Amino acid sequence: MNPTAVLINRLHEVAAPGGCELRGVLLPVTFREAFQKLEAEIHAFDPDAVLAFGQAGGRDAIEFERVAINCMDADIPDNSGFQPRDARIDSAGAPAYFSTLPIRELMEAVQAAGLPARISNSAGLYVCNFLMYRLLDATLRTRRQAGFIHVPYSPEQAAKKSPPAPAMAVDSLVQALAIIVETLVRLRSSPRRP
Repeated sequence: MNPTAVLINRLHEVAAPGGCELRGVLLPVTFREAFQKLEAEIHAFDPDAVLAFGQAGGRDAIEFERVAINCMDADIPDNSGFQPRDARIDSAGAPAYFSTLPIRELMEAVQAAGLPARISNSAGLYVCNFLMYRLLDATLRTRRQAGFIHVPYSPEQAAKKSPPAPAMAVDSLVQALAIIVETLVRLRSSPRRP
């Protein structure tokens, strides 16, 4: 069970403001395939924004990732058994990329609804960071906004941990996603600031 997979299944509950269309895609937790699948979907759908979500056990809030770094260092193998150590994502790539989402405004909008949210300065060194790095590299010179958002365990997952871990109800994640989408649409349609 992964709350991000449940979130995709409940995407129909998020009202798309201004006639925008939402599309979800479930990605494998593998270094080699995660971005390939997302990239194919981006080319097919041509979205204005890409919100990548991942689970981060132990975190107690929705976290908007600020930066992805050019490094893979997996403490555990991914779901295909691949376990890179001290490796660069792209040997010729930039050391890091910053999210192109308006992360502070998104965080504040989620907080205003009473949900715990913050900015994170580390997406880790596992598949989430890899995906964010590849996504930002691919969208850097486009009109497309992109970034990564980590979410806590679901209550069902957290209860199985010893000691129990922080959790957030999937209903709260659906509410947060609706706020994020609404805020992105509003900010994209408002005049640019000088």
